[in-house]
Amino acid sequence: MPLTKLCARCGAVIPIGQRYCTACQAKSQNNARQYDRRIRDKRSAAFYKSAEWMRIRDFCLHRDGYMCQECRKKGVVTAATEVHHIVPLRHDWSMRADASNLVSLCHKHHMEVERKTHRGM
Repeated sequence: MPLTKLCARCGAVIPIGQRYCTACQAKSQNNARQYDRRIRDKRSAAFYKSAEWMRIRDFCLHRDGYMCQECRKKGVVTAATEVHHIVPLRHDWSMRADASNLVSLCHKHHMEVERKTHRGM
């Protein structure tokens, strides 16, 4: 049986080495392109495309059992599809690949945390 992991967008089971299922790949590429242009600086955008980020992201998802840690606190089991920087890159670049600064979240909770973070800027 081949090794598998979860699609970073919808949580579908996919082979290791892929980030998204086929259905999510095109949508994700377009969204990331727009986000990179409008919000991220070039250094951050390059980091999120790096092998270093992919390794630490996969490590954190595995460490957290591929479960959203916010949902887990409430006793709900939800697939984690995203990894969030607790201290944002723009505040402390040196913590970009520090596993203690990363938490696995579902899309809903990641968007909630990001909205709060951007409002507090």
